Amino acid sequence: MQKQEENLLKKREIVYKSHKSTAPIVLLVLAFFALFVFIISFYKIYLNKLEIRKSEFFLKTVLNTTDNIVNYYEPIFDAHNSNHIKDFKIVFANNRNYDYLGLQPKAITGKTFTETFPFLVDNGDFDKLVKSYKENQKVELDREVIVKNKKMWFYTW
Repeated sequence: MQKQEENLLKKREIVYKSHKSTAPIVLLVLAFFALFVFIISFYKIYLNKLEIRKSEFFLKTVLNTTDNIVNYYEPIFDAHNSNHIKDFKIVFANNRNYDYLGLQPKAITGKTFTETFPFLVDNGDFDKLVKSYKENQKVELDREVIVKNKKMWFYTW
């Protein structure tokens, strides 16, 4: 019985020695595999970021070369009533704002709609924009505006 236990102990010692040398190798292989997956993932993220930048540049080029005023607004909800839109924030404005209205795009970006275009609030166009946002419907506005003593017609869709 003691002889069997000694033989079993020797066998286990041989197995332990073989595993002792393979464990670091397996760990190293797994570490390199994880590094490879990490590098591939970040490379894909980098390629996606380049594609987004390319698309963003194209969109900015199109928006800045159009003859129309292009503004993008986000709603500002009332703090006490989340269904009530109290104003819109100008998130993007192209260069035609300056050409037609004398408003620098960087100066009006971040400001509110009512602060920037008070003449559109007085004639009910603001309420139409709120309704358009809530109902997710297109709104068409055809309006004569006087800017710097010049009459201009604006058509909005």
